[in-house]
Amino acid sequence: MYITSRTLLVSAPGLGNYVSGAIMFEETLYQSTTDGEKMVDVHVKQNIVPGIKVDKGLVPLAGLNDESWYQGLDGLASRSAAYYEQGARLAKWHTVVSIPNGPSALAVKEAAWGLARYAAILQALLWLL
Repeated sequence: MYITSRTLLVSAPGLGNYVSGAIMFEETLYQSTTDGEKMVDVHVKQNIVPGIKVDKGLVPLAGLNDESWYQGLDGLASRSAAYYEQGARLAKWHTVVSIPNGPSALAVKEAAWGLARYAAILQALLWLL
């Protein structure tokens, strides 16, 4: 039988004794093990809180010296509701500022704005669930 590395990892006996939460990419959240069990269910059986990375990756911040920001705020509420339905119970958003090339005031403002919007969207969603 062929066993994927993800199946092997999440089904390791006693994993929940050492790991309390796991952040997954969107594709993994919807995958099943080689035995057909949802990845989320395997985490829950191990007492591991399943989570999801909700940002959509880095893009250049126009007009600045090699600085970037994370995209993905558009549609975050509806995506997060779907992730919750699938079993995710925590979420993660990235943000970065470039230390060698800055950080510029705009990059810091964009990072703070993105984190605040992410938090506001997910807090509002919690009240609906």
